[in-house]
Amino acid sequence: MLKNLVKKLWISGQLDWEGFDGALLEWRSIPREDGKLSLDQKELKNGLEQRRFELNKVNLQYDTRARNNNPLNVRDCVRIQNEISKLWGCQRIIHSIHDSGRSYVVLIGSRRYVRNRRYLRPIRSQQQSAIDFGSGVKHSPLKPTDPLPWRSNQMKKKIFRFT
Repeated sequence: MLKNLVKKLWISGQLDWEGFDGALLEWRSIPREDGKLSLDQKELKNGLEQRRFELNKVNLQYDTRARNNNPLNVRDCVRIQNEISKLWGCQRIIHSIHDSGRSYVVLIGSRRYVRNRRYLRPIRSQQQSAIDFGSGVKHSPLKPTDPLPWRSNQMKKKIFRFT
């Protein structure tokens, strides 16, 4: 069958490569007249089944150790991870939630920052859902008696930045 294809596309001593590539692609993707799959289609089907099996295995392995982060609400008090030092220090309140539900808008000073859920930790001792942003009164997100976040006494490594 492939010999007939080459004879058909052999024009004045040269093979029409564009036509040959298209015809070969069509020949590989269409089942035979008897309904059986060609060798390439069998390999493709087996490869797809193998890939699905591997993906399911990877997903199951991931799901055994993954944990769901509980969704946060507007006006919840959270700690924010610093992008550079990776420390959980800044304590702010969630202003709004994006449509996806995975990212949150946090007010820091007069600016709004969008942070993904993985970089926000709720402060469990203080759920200040009654804070009104419309009032001009400034509220402290934490009471002065709350303990400070734990920090190690180890010296910080100096960060080198190449500009």
